[in-house]
Amino acid sequence: VKTWDFSALKDFRFVERRYLELRFDGFNFANHPNFGDPNASLSSNAVNAAGVAIPGTGAFGTISSLRAGINMRELQMSLKLVF
Repeated sequence: VKTWDFSALKDFRFVERRYLELRFDGFNFANHPNFGDPNASLSSNAVNAAGVAIPGTGAFGTISSLRAGINMRELQMSLKLVF
């Protein structure tokens, strides 16, 4: 599972204890796809008249989904005044 998070911020000082903070955050910054697990079922293979599975006709080993719980790239920018 590959997810890269990125953050950058810059403070703009007005006086000694007052400043404005500009912040940029990126989650899953590279937008790398995280594929799900391959299909491990042999039951979807086509069988011949003798009841033997025909190689290459099933879905064994195919990946048809993405891993759950990992979002696509998200970017956010925020501005905070500290006084």
